[in-house]
Amino acid sequence: MEKTLAGRPRLYATNAGKTRAYRDRLSAALVPVDRGYFEQTQADLRRLAEAVIDATRVGDPLASALDTITKHDLLESLAQHFEKIVREHPVPAPPRVRHR
Repeated sequence: MEKTLAGRPRLYATNAGKTRAYRDRLSAALVPVDRGYFEQTQADLRRLAEAVIDATRVGDPLASALDTITKHDLLESLAQHFEKIVREHPVPAPPRVRHR
């Protein structure tokens, strides 16, 4: 009589179930996006990052204040900069429009 070791239990009954679960996880993690829009956004971010680097070299105070390593860092630094300005100088609420 041969002894067999118990293997890991199967998570999916069939390969189709395994593929379906993979596709479900993938669709939950990814968002469909227009390729042209995505590529243009990436190009715009590259352009912005290069402009900030060049402005830092010539001594621009805003560009020098931004702590940028990646494009994400650049956007985060810009958001923090402008949020700080708004905290220090609150924006008045827009006037209420009266409907007649």
